[in-house]
Amino acid sequence: MSSNSDSKKETAVQLGQHKQAILSRLPGHHGNVSNTCRSMGISRNTYYNYCLDDPAFKEAAELAIIEGRESKLDLVEDAILTSALGSKVKEENEDGDMVDTEEWLTKPNVIAQLFILKCQGKHRGYREGEAPPPPPPSDEDKPEAKDGIREVLDEYFKEMKNADKTTTKPEKE
Repeated sequence: MSSNSDSKKETAVQLGQHKQAILSRLPGHHGNVSNTCRSMGISRNTYYNYCLDDPAFKEAAELAIIEGRESKLDLVEDAILTSALGSKVKEENEDGDMVDTEEWLTKPNVIAQLFILKCQGKHRGYREGEAPPPPPPSDEDKPEAKDGIREVLDEYFKEMKNADKTTTKPEKE
């Protein structure tokens, strides 16, 4: 009987190591389950069965997938930024430091620049398909506006008080 229980323990350890290997590879495959399973020589069904049978594994796998997808987004953002800014040929100066020259290795990509502005520059007025919002009033404009509103409100309240005085109230009998 001892060999049977040892065999079960060994199988459980192997299964745990197998699940751990999946969890460690998911981020490297940018959260792509199919590519991760293919790299390990297992089917996607095996992966999903692990998720059904082991809620802790499923939760850890979901976190590993998110980590992988975020890593992929970081790489893509970096590539778009590099494309938008372009890169210049570098050369070594007298001090041994690498510095940019005036020669472009890759020229800046205007389409990538516009994409970045539309996605991340909305607060500066870069929006697709709509006019930018009007600029906020300057500090010089604000006091005049407040005084104008205050005058209108004062006039309104004066008229209301005068209306109350001219209105006759019925006398009590």
